[in-house]
Amino acid sequence: MTTLDPNRLRDIKSFEDVIEYLTDELDWPIGAGDLEESTFDWDPEELGIPAGRVPHLEYLRQLRPLESTQPWGIFFLEFDGPRLPLTVLRRLLDKLVTKKRASGSRTLRTWKLDDLLFIITTSTGDTVELHFIAFFEQPDRPAEIRSIPWRPGQSPAQHLKRLATEFLPHLAWPDDPAAVDEWRAEWRAAFKLRHGEVIATTSKLVDRMAATAIQLRETFPPHSLPRLARAHSPHCSARCERNWSPR
Repeated sequence: MTTLDPNRLRDIKSFEDVIEYLTDELDWPIGAGDLEESTFDWDPEELGIPAGRVPHLEYLRQLRPLESTQPWGIFFLEFDGPRLPLTVLRRLLDKLVTKKRASGSRTLRTWKLDDLLFIITTSTGDTVELHFIAFFEQPDRPAEIRSIPWRPGQSPAQHLKRLATEFLPHLAWPDDPAAVDEWRAEWRAAFKLRHGEVIATTSKLVDRMAATAIQLRETFPPHSLPRLARAHSPHCSARCERNWSPR
């Protein structure tokens, strides 16, 4: 798979940055055009959704098809607010997915559930979070949302490394776009985590590290550390004690 630099993810803070990243790092044939040239602009009411039913949605754009055989509908969504509005996403999804019993009067393009990719930003002030979203069919249940999320300014380096090595490389543009089944399978392989799973795991890690730090402080109070150092190193002198002294 493609080798990606995790640090590049810290530079992505807008959809223009996303397009540049997809072009430069994942070989998407978007070209040098800006967002306006690369996308169609959609109004929710064109999908039959009143504006009041999609609160905080700043805009909705569709990436222009890049290949005649492209099965994917790729959408850019920007929300004003810190959280990913799952209810709004499902309302939009309902209008974009091909129904098993489609109405004969429908004129808008729709896609299979497996062929929709949402690229989303949520923001509050200086904090931006990005999500690459795919949907997975669940028997007798709403579609499962799977996400590749990160915060350019806040995500830990280990999280970005995982995205750059395990997930995002799957989204490289295919060498043979005509091989649609292989293309679909490869891109969907990027989405291994349910929405919120990464954040929950990171939260557990932070809690565990905090608990370990408290336990270490209780087991080894600051005044005991110089004695431990002398016990394990005959070269520890008064300088060691000064360095270990609580401030």
